[in-house]
Amino acid sequence: MFELVKRDGRREEYDGVKLAQSLWQAGVSRFLLPKVVARAGLWPNPTTDVLRAHVESELKRWHPDAARRYAQTRRLHTFGSDNIARGSVRLYPETVARLGGKSGDTVWLRPYGIPVPFVAETTAQVEPGQVWLNRADLVRMEINPGVKLLTTGVWPAPVNLAGSHVPPERHDRLVAASV
Repeated sequence: MFELVKRDGRREEYDGVKLAQSLWQAGVSRFLLPKVVARAGLWPNPTTDVLRAHVESELKRWHPDAARRYAQTRRLHTFGSDNIARGSVRLYPETVARLGGKSGDTVWLRPYGIPVPFVAETTAQVEPGQVWLNRADLVRMEINPGVKLLTTGVWPAPVNLAGSHVPPERHDRLVAASV
């Protein structure tokens, strides 16, 4: 076993189960999971970003589609504010870029595994790993500040926020997830 260095500088013991769950959500087969998780131990005491990069690299060799989905999957700590427009989400610019989008694109957040669309606003005042929503949107989704939400993709066209449906041509981009 080894320790991971988190983004905030904390150290946490590596948990292969967390990595396996993340890989499973990205669509990695149960046969490939043990190989990728075992290879993660080859890079002792990495930061979470370094470990993620190594895992993405390993996945590209075995399962390029899962590597893309894993790269685009992010769990973000939720914060609420009255300064954010309803139907919008504030994210760190690099986070939106890693999801394959830009400011103004539609980001799909997944509370309780149900995809909900929001228009992305990017700002450097938001830390990586954070998502800021209007408090009324948090209440509507029945989630509390501090909860981690999963996001798996960005769509370039604005989506009608009245209907929370996933565009049928993009089902391949979504993976099963829960809070």
